[in-house]
Amino acid sequence: MPKRPLTRTEQIVLRIIAVCVIAMVAVGGAIDRRIDVNRPRQPDPSSGRIYPEFVNHGHLRYVTRVEKAAMDCSTVAFISLTFVFVIIGLTIVVRRKSASSANEA
Repeated sequence: MPKRPLTRTEQIVLRIIAVCVIAMVAVGGAIDRRIDVNRPRQPDPSSGRIYPEFVNHGHLRYVTRVEKAAMDCSTVAFISLTFVFVIIGLTIVVRRKSASSANEA
């Protein structure tokens, strides 16, 4: 039961998704690394770094309220985009399977 080849549009969409996923992981890793290296390990009320944040393999660092909110938003965005990418990928797979089974009938 051969599957139909991907259309040009499907190939482009999957490549865009792959590039976005790689970029999201790279940027997330860079941000975690930067915070891990540059933020204090103990609360620092004088600089406003009193909000705990786990980064880079469970290391606890203290960040400001704005930094904490930005990291929380980026986590929500990462999870949301991952969900969207999975739905798009599954849609392409299902369409591909249904087209190949329709061609057999």
